Amino acid sequence: MSKDDDDSITYGEPLPEGIVGKLAPQQEDEVHDFFDQYKKTFVEDWPSTPSMTFGHTETLGEEFREAARILDPDGLRKEPLATRLAILSMRMEWSLEDLEAALPTQIVTLAMECGMFRNMSESFGIGEMDMEKGPIGVVVVAPLTYEGVETDYLVRFAVRDGEWKIDPVGILACLEAFMKQYCEDRFRGDEDALISAYFAVSPEDMERAWKPMGTGTA
Repeated sequence: MSKDDDDSITYGEPLPEGIVGKLAPQQEDEVHDFFDQYKKTFVEDWPSTPSMTFGHTETLGEEFREAARILDPDGLRKEPLATRLAILSMRMEWSLEDLEAALPTQIVTLAMECGMFRNMSESFGIGEMDMEKGPIGVVVVAPLTYEGVETDYLVRFAVRDGEWKIDPVGILACLEAFMKQYCEDRFRGDEDALISAYFAVSPEDMERAWKPMGTGTA
C-alpha cells in the first residue's frame, strides 16, 4: 500500500496508529452521500459494485468459492444465515464451472445480491462516524442502522485512488443483521423457514442446493 493510500483521508496531520478521530461535517456528508450512492448502484446496476469496494474482496470471494465447493449441510448450518443463503443461491444458480471462472469480486457481489441486499437496502443507513488508523490505513468507521436504530455491525469506508470505497465485509455483516431481524419479525426466529421461503423451490432443488458442488447433484 502506498503512502497516499495510507493517509488519504486524514485531511491534515496523519493520525497515530490506533487513535480515533472525528470527521468534519463536510466529510460526514461525503460518506453519507457515498453510502446512498452505493445502495442505489447495487439496486440498479449491481454488477458494477465491486469497483466501489476495498479491503478483503479478493480473500472473501475465494472463501465463498471454497465454501460453495465443499460444505455439507451440517457445515453450512454453522455459517451465518446470510452466508448460507448466498452459498445455497450460488449452488442453485451457477454451475461449478461458472463459479470457478468468476472473479472473486464478482462472487462477493453475487453473494450480497443473493442475500437480499436489493430488498432491504432502503432499511439500512449509517450512524455516528469515527476515523481510525489501522493495518489497512485510515478508514471511516460507522455502525449500520436498521430502520433508524443502530446495530452492532460496523461498516468501513476509505478513499482509494481519489474515490470513496466501502469494505464488503461490513456489508455482509449488514446482511446478517437484516436476516436476523427479518427472521424474528416474520418467522419467529425459525431460520429454516426463512431459507425455505426465500428459495420457494421444489424439494429436489433444495436438496441439490444443500450439497457440495461437483458431486453430480449440482
